[in-house]
Amino acid sequence: MNPKELIRAKRDGAPLDPDDLRALARGIADGGLTDAQVAAFAMAVFFRGLDSIELPAFTLGRSAPIWILCTITLKSTVLPVSGSTVCG
Repeated sequence: MNPKELIRAKRDGAPLDPDDLRALARGIADGGLTDAQVAAFAMAVFFRGLDSIELPAFTLGRSAPIWILCTITLKSTVLPVSGSTVCG
């Protein structure tokens, strides 16, 4: 997984592979990504969204509670996730 390439692909509107999203979520949770990479990914998701395959892959890939961008109902809603995904 190359975070730069994944962020660029999402920014450009490409769907991301579930395995890559899980690895990206783990990188966010364990500090493997820089703050700038996390911010760039959050912006790409805010503008492009995560589809019905990407969102669960990203959410289930985390190894610790993290903040995710909920794109199912309101693109601007940011929610803490711990154990289950609730978007509102």
